[in-house]
Amino acid sequence: MITKFHLPIPVSVNALYKIARNRPTLSREAKFWELEASYSLKSQGILTSPAVEKNVGLVKDFIRSNKRPPNIHERSKLDNVKYYVTYCYHFKDNKLRDVGNFEKILSDLLCDHNVMLDDSMIKRNLKIHGHNDKEKPRVEININSIDIG
Repeated sequence: MITKFHLPIPVSVNALYKIARNRPTLSREAKFWELEASYSLKSQGILTSPAVEKNVGLVKDFIRSNKRPPNIHERSKLDNVKYYVTYCYHFKDNKLRDVGNFEKILSDLLCDHNVMLDDSMIKRNLKIHGHNDKEKPRVEININSIDIG
């Protein structure tokens, strides 16, 4: 099943965390991006797609049988699916960027919203620097989920 959507350009991993009380916490910019990206997922109908509904069902079934949310290792064993993910970045300018620095918050958001069960299930991750778009900078995401079971 292929899922296609777009999100605003995420916060770089360099600006993702701040230190508060000697612990790393999400920065204000990262929290704002997460709200904006969550709204974008909702407005594109991604959170009600069949793939997400299936993932939510698997997690709910696990919680019903175990009385607790699955941990990261248990989540990756819930389904026999591998994900092939492509990120195509459309920045507003020609500034050189390390596109690998944007993937952390993207995969975390997609797992938090059950678009993917766990980012350890990503078999191949391709990052592309697309054409520049001053009007609407964004990252276009294609997720191809393949059942291997």
